[in-house]
Amino acid sequence: MSAVAPPSERCSAIAQPALWSMQEPIVLELAPERVDLGGEAWVDTMTGFVRGGDTLLDKLVKTVPLSTGRRPMYDNMVDVPRLSSHLPTDVVGAAAPVIDDIAVMLGARYRKAFTRVGINLYRNESDSVAWHADKIGRIMHQPVIGLVSLGAARPFLLRPLGGGKSRKFVLGSGDLLVMGGNCQHHFEHSVPKLTHATAPRLSIIFRHESSKGSL
Repeated sequence: MSAVAPPSERCSAIAQPALWSMQEPIVLELAPERVDLGGEAWVDTMTGFVRGGDTLLDKLVKTVPLSTGRRPMYDNMVDVPRLSSHLPTDVVGAAAPVIDDIAVMLGARYRKAFTRVGINLYRNESDSVAWHADKIGRIMHQPVIGLVSLGAARPFLLRPLGGGKSRKFVLGSGDLLVMGGNCQHHFEHSVPKLTHATAPRLSIIFRHESSKGSL
């Protein structure tokens, strides 16, 4: 069973944010750069797609119900090392209208209806997500998954499914990463723990149709 975390336990204030990151959230014109991974798999990235990222992080943490999941590990049940929520896009957009703006822009570019939003809060350096490919890759041909990162910069790692040399994308507040083509079929991704202290990081994952996962 999941436990809903009160706002006081979700994250501490972000230290010394850039002034532009504290403005009212807006999105810039979508102009990503593509990284060809081979085998019809690709990743699009754009630095600073969302301005006012720290304001948006604060608003989402205060308004979206985030909870701790549980998972089996060996002979025990342990807490998932992050807080999460999965909601319809319009529900999250009611709290933060810029979410609807992002979904519309991604939909226009990638010709998908992004109707679901996943929120994942990494409270500190100990929170993480292990290597995995999103489940949507098992049921859908060439799905597109969009990710907006807010708060502290964290590495997002991508490697061939089952292991191999990884590629690192360091996502800062407001940065965009989109995985598409055969990415979920041939690659897996993770957000690793860090060895040094860090401020909170929140990811907003945009998905079409019904799918779950953590980025």
